[in-house]
Amino acid sequence: MDLDGMGARIEARIKERGYIRFDFAKRLGVRVSTLYQICRRRRLPTMQVFLKLIDLLDISADVLLGILPTSPQ
Repeated sequence: MDLDGMGARIEARIKERGYIRFDFAKRLGVRVSTLYQICRRRRLPTMQVFLKLIDLLDISADVLLGILPTSPQ
C-alpha cells in the first residue's frame, strides 16, 4: 500500500476528470481546505469520504491506495 502517493493520485484523477477543485470538494461534501490536506498527506480521508472519492473519481480503491498500479481494464 502506498498512502504517500494517494494524494497525488487523487489530484491527477481530479484533473483527468476535468473537475475544478472547489466544485469537486463541494460534490465530495468537504471544504476545499480539507481536500487540500488530503491531497498533501496532512490528513487521511474518513471512510465516508474515501468511498465518495472512489465513486466520484471512478477509480478502484486498490488503485487509489496504491495496491494496483493502474485501473484494471
